[in-house]
Amino acid sequence: MAAFYRTINIFYKHCNLLFIGLCFISICDSLKAQTPKLDSLFSQLNQQHSSQKKLEIILNICAKNYSLSNSNLLKYIQLGENLSPPGSPEYFRVKTMRSIYLSRAAHFDESLHLLDSLLKIIPEGKKYTDVRLRIINSKITTLIRKGNSKEAIENTFLLLQEAEKGRDTLRVLSAYAVMGWANMELGNFNDAIRWINKGINYTTDTNKLYEASFLFSNIASCYNNIEKDDSAFYYINLALKCTRKDENLTGIANALNIRADMYMKQKNFAAAEHDMKEALQMREHIGDVMFVVSDMAQLSSFYASINETEKGIDIAQKGIAIAKEKKNFSKLIFLYSALAENYQIANKKDEYANTLLTIINLKDTLYQQNSERAIADMEAKYEVAKKEKIIIQQNLSLTKRNYLLFGSLTFFVMIVIFTFLVFNQYQQKQKSMAMVAISEAKEDERKRIAAELHDNIGTQLSFISRKIEFVKSSNNNSVVEKADYLDEIHNSARKTISDLRETIWALKKEKINLRDLTDRLKVFTQQQLGDHPEIELIISENIESEISFSSIDSLNIFRICQEAINNVIFHSNAAQIHLSFSSDKNHSWKIIVADNGKGFDTNQQFENHFGLENMQQRASQVKAKIAIASVPNKGTTISLYKS
Repeated sequence: MAAFYRTINIFYKHCNLLFIGLCFISICDSLKAQTPKLDSLFSQLNQQHSSQKKLEIILNICAKNYSLSNSNLLKYIQLGENLSPPGSPEYFRVKTMRSIYLSRAAHFDESLHLLDSLLKIIPEGKKYTDVRLRIINSKITTLIRKGNSKEAIENTFLLLQEAEKGRDTLRVLSAYAVMGWANMELGNFNDAIRWINKGINYTTDTNKLYEASFLFSNIASCYNNIEKDDSAFYYINLALKCTRKDENLTGIANALNIRADMYMKQKNFAAAEHDMKEALQMREHIGDVMFVVSDMAQLSSFYASINETEKGIDIAQKGIAIAKEKKNFSKLIFLYSALAENYQIANKKDEYANTLLTIINLKDTLYQQNSERAIADMEAKYEVAKKEKIIIQQNLSLTKRNYLLFGSLTFFVMIVIFTFLVFNQYQQKQKSMAMVAISEAKEDERKRIAAELHDNIGTQLSFISRKIEFVKSSNNNSVVEKADYLDEIHNSARKTISDLRETIWALKKEKINLRDLTDRLKVFTQQQLGDHPEIELIISENIESEISFSSIDSLNIFRICQEAINNVIFHSNAAQIHLSFSSDKNHSWKIIVADNGKGFDTNQQFENHFGLENMQQRASQVKAKIAIASVPNKGTTISLYKS
């Protein structure tokens, strides 16, 4: 174990060096610390005298950029630019490699500008088809690195259509992989698995699958995030087998870090040490900014797990600084999550609460930029276009046959027209029914929102209005009494603003996952306890699977917990409040609010306790169960759950 800690400290120091000298990596000798395949290409280049042959070898070297340092990559890009004729396919390939270099150095806007300019001037024709797909693929990768998953997915559908049209298996696999990657960056792991599986099942050509080894490492990461360990280990070991055969240093380092995270979850520190040491050597050689900050977040999380929180906080903050400087916003949530984990273990409550708020705001921003509904619409358009393409191809084939079978064709066309009319009529009917259903659903949602605003905001505003009128009309009240009334009005106004904020937060989203909801509840409780330092907050969390709620359901759950938390703070005389959040792999979930206060006799008080009755009513709307257990002088436990 001591040896492992020494290794981690070495890794920590290396990350500091990367942080300080990231932009000053010296140019390495071409023949040093490379792979056998690259060494062979370097040797061929040195022995070649023909400019055209040299250019071909340089392009092959650049194609293996995943095993080259940025300085070496730039060196061969510059050689290729000097040798490639302007406007040739080779010219566009070299310029595309320059965009990859810019993206790896975190110059995302420059990279995208270059790629867009290439797409505008690249000629049409089969000779340029392959390089056009390379440009689109590079643009997608840069967009994901920048955090613009929505636009990346939109371009991926374009890549997928053109690759399928040209029967380019490797590009199709790449498109499915980046669809998975984009959904991973958004935290949509089940959608990511669905897309990656399409790629894995697309071909039986093992050589193509070995070249697309990123499919296996990405799906392993997804399974690791949803706690499916057997599948995660199966695919990560397969990814390592493929990347080692392909001598892909970036792919090997990625897979090793993913597997190290799996080992750390299993407390197998010796295996994690071995993987992290090997990955570190490759990372230092390549120097890709995005992967450097990813590794820093993983290291910070590890320090939290071994209670070395000062180191964990330090490395997370340095990673955040790099990500902000390089505008690599896609990794900020990962880094801030590691920072929050360290703050929680270090019992730094204010910093933990502020970091949770930052994560919530980042997720809201990411959601706005990459709306799931917009992504789903793009996917639907792609599927429709794909089906239309199949129909067009089928009709073309039938038309050719009709030259030989004119009589049969006439009859067939009549059947097709009739079928189309029937189908169109059926489709119109389905659309009408769908519009009616949507209208009814919107009306139901409108009524629920109105009820929510009336029950909470309206009631509180009425209370404020009555108190103001009372103060204005009461001339005989003392200054102290008026001050008390004004305090009541002020507190009620604060509560109204808070309720309105939470209502807007819930209603502006199509769905909210359990982890975001629990973060919101933790922040709310921290804020409420700001005026009550005598009450200790204890949080337990064991979320094994992500569960999504509609906006109305999440708001109802929040209101139930809000009522329970306020009861503890203002009525229970408790010294402790305990929040517990859990979910399991069967998608069951439970939220518990417990205290050690004075409690109450449920048989005598529950019948006229309107707050508890309101909680039960909201629970029934969520189709969840609520259990209220209280013992006088020992405390109260309120459990909201769904099994």
